[in-house]
Amino acid sequence: MNPAGITLRELLDLPVLKDAKVISGEKGLNRVVRYIDIMEVPDVSGWLREGELLLTTAYSIRHEPALLPKLVKQLAEANAAALAIKPERFLHEMPKAMIQMSNTFDLPIIQLPKGIPYIDITHAVMEQIINKQSSLLRKSEEIYKMLTTLVLENSGIQAVPIMFLYY
Repeated sequence: MNPAGITLRELLDLPVLKDAKVISGEKGLNRVVRYIDIMEVPDVSGWLREGELLLTTAYSIRHEPALLPKLVKQLAEANAAALAIKPERFLHEMPKAMIQMSNTFDLPIIQLPKGIPYIDITHAVMEQIINKQSSLLRKSEEIYKMLTTLVLENSGIQAVPIMFLYY
C-alpha cells in the first residue's frame, strides 16, 4: 500500500479506464498518482507536480506536435505519474519521439477512450486517492490513540502490537 496515492496499475483497473491503453512507458505503471489535472495551455512546465496524472487532448499544441516529447520530458523531470491523452480529435497519431522519450523515462502514456468525459475520469481517480488517504488517516489515528494510551499507562514499546511496528 502506498499511503500517498494510488498506482497507475491500480487506476487502470477502474471501470472508467477499462478501455484505456498503455501506449508506452509500461515500466512506470507502479508510479503513484497523487493528483490529476487537465492540460489547457501549451506551456505547463511551471504547473507540473510530483505524482500528477495529466489529462489532455493535445488541443493547445495541436499545431506543434513536436512539443509532445518536451512535455513528456517535463513530466518526467517533475516526477509526475503519467500522461493520459485522447489523441483522436486533434493529434491523430503519437509522435515517435514522444514514445521514445516515454520509454526512456519510464513515464507511461495512456491513451484514453474517446467517449469518456474528463469528469468521469477525474471523479473516479480522486475518489480512489481520497479513499486511500482516508484509510491512512484512520490508521494514523489508531496508532496515535494507542501510543497515547501507552504513555499514559507508563507502558513500554513492547506493548505495541506487532502489526503497528511494520505499518
